[in-house]
Amino acid sequence: MRLKIREEKQRGRKVFVLDYTPEGGSRKRLNFDSLKEAQAAAADQKSMAKVAGESWIGLSGQERADLILGYSRLKEKGITLNQLIDKWEAGQLSCMKEKNGVIHKSLADAGEEFQTFVKGKGKSELHYKACGRWVRKFARGREKMLVEDVSENHLREFLGQYRMVSWNSNRDAARYFFGWAKIQNYALENICTADKFPKIQIKANEQEIRIFTVDETRKVFSYALLNHPELLTYVTLCTFCGIRPAEVDRMTWSLVDWEQKLIHLKLTKTNHYRTIHLHPTAYQWLKLAFESGSPIGKDFAPTPAKKLKHMCPLRDHMGWSKWPADIMRHSFGSYHVSLTRNVGDTALEMGNSEGIIKNHYLAMVTPNDCTDFWAITPDSLQQ
Repeated sequence: MRLKIREEKQRGRKVFVLDYTPEGGSRKRLNFDSLKEAQAAAADQKSMAKVAGESWIGLSGQERADLILGYSRLKEKGITLNQLIDKWEAGQLSCMKEKNGVIHKSLADAGEEFQTFVKGKGKSELHYKACGRWVRKFARGREKMLVEDVSENHLREFLGQYRMVSWNSNRDAARYFFGWAKIQNYALENICTADKFPKIQIKANEQEIRIFTVDETRKVFSYALLNHPELLTYVTLCTFCGIRPAEVDRMTWSLVDWEQKLIHLKLTKTNHYRTIHLHPTAYQWLKLAFESGSPIGKDFAPTPAKKLKHMCPLRDHMGWSKWPADIMRHSFGSYHVSLTRNVGDTALEMGNSEGIIKNHYLAMVTPNDCTDFWAITPDSLQQ
């Protein structure tokens, strides 16, 4: 097996491409940010090829003949061994299914398998982990229930706690999971079909978008500054930088370019790099957070439960029974597009389409409120 590593430019950034063709498989091209990472991957492939070679030597003559014959039959039909193995692992071979029933699988076990399946599709880390979390959330309290025993009523009861956009998001996650479960033969049918659970059509003026008022923003940052400085990094990145909470949870301080006043995001929802330009207000708060030792990423939220524990005192201070959905990021979108009057710039900063910005955030902020929002600095609150 020959492996080549070459340097290329893709979308304006330098990458190192590992190009190789495994025995019995199709050509693969893997991208890495550094030469060291590419070399390590190449070493892994060589090690795997060596193990495969040693395994071949250990086979009997009859076993080798069977393998060669099987490979020849697959090759005639244009199928590689890797493709056959992928289908087997995905449970898509008819020989793996029971003829007169389904394969019994608990929700807990199916959830872990589903996350692995989505990861294998090349989805971003945020996406495949979100898929696994959704199943765990749905299965809470009934982890041992078999997938085949889940009914439409179970799903309707679960979706009943959500409204509008959140309802649609959870419905889409359910369709994906139960559609996959049907293919795996863990259930006789997909219980979340479009005719049984039609998507809610939401007009732009019906969107449940809630943003901080200027006074609420002052209240949030004053509380964090005076009572809970460990919150400063999180609320700054979400409110004044517009970064998704799940993206913030995976950040490190090394992603912040203090000299250029930029944040380079790598692990994003869309699996693409994104650059955040720090507004002077955002820069001041983030610098203060860094200097005061406010934790970031996994140091702040190692688990969802720990994150909730951090945020509950702030929620109670605001007088809310629960956090308004994505209020910090929505606030950034509204105040940023009001500041720049440029939908495209706001879309790039947030990692959204221009259509989303137009439908969600335009005309939500007055010019005076915009000015007051971006004037909320550490100095202004300490005066």
